[in-house]
Amino acid sequence: MYSTIAISICCPKLNVKIPGSYVGLPTSRAGASHNCIEDIAVMRSLPNMRVADPGDSADLRAIMRTATETDGPAYFRITRLTLPPLFGPDHRFEWGRGVIVRRGSDVTLFGTGMMTSLCLLAANLLAAESIEAEVVHLASIKPIDADLILDSVARTGCAVTAENATVIGGFGAAVAEVLGDAYPVPVRRIGVRDRWVDSGGIDELFTHHGMQPADIAAAARSVIGARRKWR
Repeated sequence: MYSTIAISICCPKLNVKIPGSYVGLPTSRAGASHNCIEDIAVMRSLPNMRVADPGDSADLRAIMRTATETDGPAYFRITRLTLPPLFGPDHRFEWGRGVIVRRGSDVTLFGTGMMTSLCLLAANLLAAESIEAEVVHLASIKPIDADLILDSVARTGCAVTAENATVIGGFGAAVAEVLGDAYPVPVRRIGVRDRWVDSGGIDELFTHHGMQPADIAAAARSVIGARRKWR
């Protein structure tokens, strides 16, 4: 399948749109064989391929609309889980543009897909400790909004990324590449580590892989502490 997409679609830059189902951990208990965690890393490595991960149903509809209006290959994820609403019915999606969904000054939580909702929950946990987290939703993973990433981190000085996928070569890696090239700061990546996913319930798997709001909040405290040492 990879060679077909690479050689027959991306190389000639054909106008093909690919929806990816069974992505990440929530796969309706279909089992370990259906937990696709490497798709972001694989797809973003392909020249000419655009990649997106919607944060809710309005975001998905907007991504599908924009993808059909954009010439060339595009891959977008479809999480098999009902997500809490982030946006209204008039929401618009643009390739290479992110959205600040919560303002803050102490740490930036970069989320993509369903993980943005978990970042908002983590921000609520941190707010109870007087830590103001900025939450940035980056549905467009490739191209990514480098300007927004740098602008946010220039104000907060540290960052956490959260993705419903492997951290190797994925969304967190894309954010870290932007920061590493232009504005190095302490960064922690939340997601599946270098391992296969076992079968289990959704909440059980998110706890097992350290991807719950409490884990994101703990990572935020860690990078805030690292930032203070850097300074």
